[in-house]
Amino acid sequence: MIYLDSAATSFYKPKQVEQAVCCAFHTIGNAGRGAHAPTLEASRVLYRTRAKLARLFHAESASRIAFTANVTQALNMAIDGLLHAGDHVVTTVCEHNSVLRPLYKKQENGVFLTIVSADENGRIDPQDVQNAMRENTRAIVMHHASNVTGNVVPIQHIADIAHQAGALLVVDAAQ
Repeated sequence: MIYLDSAATSFYKPKQVEQAVCCAFHTIGNAGRGAHAPTLEASRVLYRTRAKLARLFHAESASRIAFTANVTQALNMAIDGLLHAGDHVVTTVCEHNSVLRPLYKKQENGVFLTIVSADENGRIDPQDVQNAMRENTRAIVMHHASNVTGNVVPIQHIADIAHQAGALLVVDAAQ
C-alpha cells in the first residue's frame, strides 16, 4: 500500500519509527523530571537531537532549537513573539490558516499586514514581495511549497529580499 495522506494524520509509520517508540516506552523517562537513569537518558536524547538539528540548520547553538507539538503551534509562537504593534509583515494570499489567522489577530492589535496576491496559477512573484516591503517591515511570513497547488516559492530569493531589508523570514515548510 502507498499511503499519500501522511501529513493529515499520524498513520502509517515506518517500521523504524515503531521500533524506536517501543524502545523508548521501555527505556526512557521524562526529560527534566528527575535524576534517575531513564530521565537522564531522555535529557541526553533531547540534547543530542537539538545538537544535530542545530548543525543541520546552522543555528548558533543547540539551545536555539525548540520542540513544539506541531507546526501550527510553532508558527503561532513565532508570529506572536516576533510581531508587535507598529511592525509591518508581508505574507501571501496562498498561506495556510496556521499563518493567516495569527497574522489577522496581530493586525487587530496594531501590526500592519500586506498580503501579496498570486498569479492566475497560484504562483507568488518575488518582485511583488519586494514591492510590498516597507521601512518598518519586521518579517516576511510564507510557505515554501503549497499543499494546494504544488507550487514552490523561490525561498532563497525571498530570503535575500528579507535579509536585504533587515527583516526576518518565517517559513511554513509543512505545507
